Amino acid sequence: MKVLPGLLTVLFLTFLMSVFGQTFASNNFTINIEIRFPDNIFFDSSPDLENDFAAEIVFEAPNGMRMLFPSHSLINSFSVSNPGHYRVFVDVFYKSKRYFTGNGETYVGWDKPDSFLVVNLKPITSKLLITFKMDQKSEYFKGKVIYLENVISKELTTFSQLNEEEPINLELLPSNYEIGIAKNDGSLTKLVNYPMALQPGEFSAIMMKVDTKKNSIILEKNVARLSKVISFDSEAKRICFELEGDFKLSKDVKVVGYEKSNWANVLYPGVKNLIVEFSGDRISRILSFENDFPKRVRVLVSSRINSVGGIVSNKFSDLLIELNGIYDLYSGVGNNLVRLLSLVGNRKVMLYKNNDFVYIETESGIFGPFIDGTRFYLKSKNSDSYVLLVQRSRNKYYGDFEILATTQGGFYLINDVEIEQYLYSVVSSEMPSTYHLEALKAQAVVARTYVIDKILSDRRYTKIGANIDDSINFQAYNTQKTNEKAVSAVKLTSGELMLYNSKPASTFYYAVSGGVNFDVKDVFKMSVPYLKSKINGTNMASIYFLDDEQSILNFLKNWDRQSLSEIGFVEVENGFFRWKVEFSPQELYERLSNLKVKSTPKENSWSVEDNNQVPIYRVLNLAKALDEKFGSSNHVIVENIGLKTEQAEILSLQEEQEINCSQYSKNNAPVQATDEGIIEENKKSGEKITDIYISKRTNGRYVEELTVETADSIYKLSEADVRKLFDISGKKITLLNGIQRDDFSSFPSKFYSIDVIRDSELNINSVVIYGGGFGHGIGLSQVAANAFAKKYGWTYQQILEYFYSGTKLIKVY
Repeated sequence: MKVLPGLLTVLFLTFLMSVFGQTFASNNFTINIEIRFPDNIFFDSSPDLENDFAAEIVFEAPNGMRMLFPSHSLINSFSVSNPGHYRVFVDVFYKSKRYFTGNGETYVGWDKPDSFLVVNLKPITSKLLITFKMDQKSEYFKGKVIYLENVISKELTTFSQLNEEEPINLELLPSNYEIGIAKNDGSLTKLVNYPMALQPGEFSAIMMKVDTKKNSIILEKNVARLSKVISFDSEAKRICFELEGDFKLSKDVKVVGYEKSNWANVLYPGVKNLIVEFSGDRISRILSFENDFPKRVRVLVSSRINSVGGIVSNKFSDLLIELNGIYDLYSGVGNNLVRLLSLVGNRKVMLYKNNDFVYIETESGIFGPFIDGTRFYLKSKNSDSYVLLVQRSRNKYYGDFEILATTQGGFYLINDVEIEQYLYSVVSSEMPSTYHLEALKAQAVVARTYVIDKILSDRRYTKIGANIDDSINFQAYNTQKTNEKAVSAVKLTSGELMLYNSKPASTFYYAVSGGVNFDVKDVFKMSVPYLKSKINGTNMASIYFLDDEQSILNFLKNWDRQSLSEIGFVEVENGFFRWKVEFSPQELYERLSNLKVKSTPKENSWSVEDNNQVPIYRVLNLAKALDEKFGSSNHVIVENIGLKTEQAEILSLQEEQEINCSQYSKNNAPVQATDEGIIEENKKSGEKITDIYISKRTNGRYVEELTVETADSIYKLSEADVRKLFDISGKKITLLNGIQRDDFSSFPSKFYSIDVIRDSELNINSVVIYGGGFGHGIGLSQVAANAFAKKYGWTYQQILEYFYSGTKLIKVY
């Protein structure tokens, strides 16, 4: 079995030699090659061309075949048999290391049987990164310079503009060097020096660490202090830094102090001052980073947002930016970062693509072309500078901007801004200025905590280089003009966060509830101790009984603002506290038919068995049953609010016993002969919906499953299918205040119940969805916060304690 692969190899090599023999072996044409070294190349000894150098010359024939020829000579002659264009590649090795490379192309033919090609070699350079770290502000570098001396050539270079923030990136010829610190006293007195040998193609890092207590400096090799993370790709194991450029990471890179966590879960775009250790040209260990609570956020600005604040597109086909103030415009990343120009006053900048290249047009002229993948920077020089985006709105954007020309076409726009400045817009966009100041202060703390938590935990935009976007996926940003009341609320709570176990709390918030807050695990599939389901109100509202489907329906059908307010529901003045939308059974059946949902055939035989879930219409005769058992005044659980009183509990128990044990079957169908006749009639008239009900809720009252019954089948719908079934695009939804809206595609909230309206023959006339609230229902209700402050005089601290009980309000900066 081992002979066959070897035989195939021999045959293949024989074939290759025959092909190359036809191409290179005859004497029809001659190619002469001269290898030329660059000037001013120095080695640690006088090189012996014959013994020290080894050239590898690769010929690529017109047919694409290649052949390698070793050589120790600067002049080489080769005979080839076929005419055409030949490509030549030369690598020159010195002491087994590749020091030079070059290439060229030549032609031979019957009209030109001999050719002469000069291949000019270029050195394989080395890269040196010099960075600085000071334990505090120091005058150590005053009157001093960094020097770099080539020991062989004695060439000396000095760097006097020393700045802890600015790295020195050098591309050097391979040689022996000495790096150090010297007094700039005319004679250049050396104080600290460090020898190093730079090999071709090698990356080296030196960090100059200043000890201000001892007024001394230590040079650490293979260590660097890196500026700021711009973006990273966890799969490709790459990090891009603003001033140093792009670096690869070793396979098992760890962050000191976070060894159990993946580095990509620890770092985030915008994190600064990383001390890293290198192995070759790869980061092998992250020793430390600036791990205080972040004070800036990188917001991906969307090009289009829908009517409710959802992101439609986050990519601009082109960009027209109006600058007001002073900005510097840069292009590139790292050592390729180039300052293009300074823009002062009211100026316009346009970025666009033409023939797959990027151009920047200003009043000063057109810059370019730039390739896709180039990142541009607009850095503000003062705090009053702002930007207007012509494609979006006339709202002002402060801070810095980064523009990434994507390889897929278009531009990403990132606003790098201080969190407090960002919050001025968020609070203005998320909460009306008419709300009470204490509610706005609570919103400011919640929004600040939310964004810092997302910076530290969310990684969906790391490849682009953003922490969050500006849509309701996170927080609405710059959708409304900034107002002074919101700014005041942010300033009065500056640096305050809600913490849980010393980490930012998950401060979800939404517009208005329907009287109930969901449990966070019902919506976001996570467990948070301080975000549990609760009745949202005061007084008797907290003991409201909503433990079965009929109680929930009765509660949501109660549109009497006065009675709900007296009980303690504080959000009743908001139209979204109650809403309803109606469907016909025909349109629901048509949608059901288009869903890919498996059905279960109904059983032909009917029996009285245990029944865990009762459809709403099954209680139509409950009032009559209760009248017979308790008298006509005792069916308050069906008609009224259903408080958790002793009587209500007894009635609920009696209801369950009546339904489960005497009147209804396994499939929730009455066992009376008249009902059987109706079912048989439905079968004859064709398939249609005979019942629809919520068959499963979570403990937090979140709808988990919907059941639809036809004459022959039962369909169990998951949440995704329920959304399709109840798509309300173009349908009118009626609010508590009488206003009708038709601009929703899904229910305003997931707190709803189903009322099936039937005729005297129990056929479905219509299906009405009664619901309450607007938003996901987790955490702080903005409407409730305003009501607590305005009606009950609550402070923002009390509001936060109510919605996030168990967290601590701490000023962190």
